[in-house]
Amino acid sequence: MLFTVENHGGILKWKSKFDRPMLGALFLPPNRTVQDIGGVKNLHLAHIDSVKPILDIAIEDAWQRYLTQWKSKSTWLEIFIAPINECEDQKRVAWAALEAIQWTNGSGLDVAFGPACDYVLATANRILSFSGVPMFTSAGFSEFFKDKERDAELIIRVGPVHDHIDEMIEEISRKFGWTHMTLFYEKNFWKSELLESGFCKMLMNGLFVRAANKRSNLKPNPQMLPKHNKRKGIRNLYKKHLIENVGTDRAGRFFFNF
Repeated sequence: MLFTVENHGGILKWKSKFDRPMLGALFLPPNRTVQDIGGVKNLHLAHIDSVKPILDIAIEDAWQRYLTQWKSKSTWLEIFIAPINECEDQKRVAWAALEAIQWTNGSGLDVAFGPACDYVLATANRILSFSGVPMFTSAGFSEFFKDKERDAELIIRVGPVHDHIDEMIEEISRKFGWTHMTLFYEKNFWKSELLESGFCKMLMNGLFVRAANKRSNLKPNPQMLPKHNKRKGIRNLYKKHLIENVGTDRAGRFFFNF
């Protein structure tokens, strides 16, 4: 989704570069639903349909508070929607980033917000960094975005990062005297092994790297949870899996979930 102050017939126009409005891009997924045990639910909490009303209120509020002396109309900011798809759709986010730059009519994009997934963030960042566009994102968890000078010079991360979560797990492990750790993760909607590396797997990779570099005394052991088609009987399925891989199904006081 792109936003700007002036938009005439889909082509941005202004009298000179000095009165050019600030141009920004907000990358959001479309509104998709999935069938769950409790009924139909949204796949994403923040999507174009849920965020758009909030933006409308913010636009009206900003005009009343700060812009009435400069703008006669409350609709001072118009929105052009070009939503992207799920995390694996790097091709679509690449086109969205290019569309954002082209949509400015050659004047340049000033700032970008999102996306909230490391994979599409990496693709958008590669394209927008060539134009010197800074990005604010709640993603950027992985080690790739840690090197500001080489990979993420223009990215500002506003959410948690893997290093901090790894350090939290290590601190809890030291407090309880844990050294052998079994990490259970679930293969979600990924269609191939290439696309499987979601948050849990990247987190485990970080723990392995820290252990290999002697930065941690943990010995992580990853275990992918068994596949299941329905919620019925899942408790017994996971109970059996715990007995086979951990040796017990009653380790509640030593169970850490995130």
